[in-house]
Amino acid sequence: MNTFLKNFLKYTIILGVMSYLLYYAFSEIKEEVLLNGESRFEFIIRIGKTGNYYLLFGSLIIHALAHFIRSERWRLLITPLGYTASSWNSFWSVINGYFVNLAIPRGGEISRPIAMKRTEGIPLETGIGTVVSERVIDLFFLVILMGSAVVFQFDRIMGILKTETESGEPSYTKYYILLGGAATIGLAFLIMYFFKRELLFSLAEKVKAFLLGLKSGFLSVFKLKSKLTFIIYSLLIWLCYYMMLYIVLLAYEDTANVTFANAITIFVVSGIAMTLPSPGGAGTYHILVSAALVQLCAVDQGRAIAFVTIFHGLQNLFLIVVGGIGTFIIDREAKKYKNAQQG
Repeated sequence: MNTFLKNFLKYTIILGVMSYLLYYAFSEIKEEVLLNGESRFEFIIRIGKTGNYYLLFGSLIIHALAHFIRSERWRLLITPLGYTASSWNSFWSVINGYFVNLAIPRGGEISRPIAMKRTEGIPLETGIGTVVSERVIDLFFLVILMGSAVVFQFDRIMGILKTETESGEPSYTKYYILLGGAATIGLAFLIMYFFKRELLFSLAEKVKAFLLGLKSGFLSVFKLKSKLTFIIYSLLIWLCYYMMLYIVLLAYEDTANVTFANAITIFVVSGIAMTLPSPGGAGTYHILVSAALVQLCAVDQGRAIAFVTIFHGLQNLFLIVVGGIGTFIIDREAKKYKNAQQG
């Protein structure tokens, strides 16, 4: 099977599952909430216009701040390995990684180190290793938040995945749809790996060097001179993520009465939705977070879908605009670095 066909099949499956999840989510906007002749898209726009624009803009500022803090934390991991990176290139590499994630699930974990290799000369395997370290730390924080939410709001979390049939019986349709979608996308990646596995034997030495670099990058967190600074950066990143969501909730009358505990639960649900293998969390985010708004904020299902689409759209619009700019900046910085090396 040639590379083009394998990639075509992989992305066809991914886009197919994502499209179905989005279709399912938007189908939850029922006809009765639409004005005469209004489309679902127009409904979402109408709901979006009712928000506090200052708070929405503030959420984007915090979004940018979160990425800047992440880039500074990344620099802390790189330094003990004998490399230096500028705040400028580190920031735009992080932005580029999230930009790539919109099209390729988890693709940013590769594109970010590639950008740093091009602009700073940091070996690719070492850069990937530090990104792995970051992901492990982030997963640790997410697990702590998930555990706290489950302990204090278990019934509400289970209610997020539960709907009722016409007879009043509980139904976990959303759970099965999400699980099936994630499994299908995962299977697609597994199939791609199966067809490429023979390459591992012919590239054994390169893989060994790559894994050693990966190990070096992963262990860099234990070599930090200022572990406290790393912990503070990590806490600030997650605080920014929480405030991004909380401020957007405050921007709309329907969700402005959200409690701290409920906002934490919605935040945890959004984090889970974004970790599922769908480009930019499209579909998974809409289904899970809208269900959380219905359960925790007593928002109508249709309006919940509209709000979530606005939340998700704002984040992705930011990444598309800023990430697109970042791509050009990285190319410019890469040329400067190349010329400096040749000079």
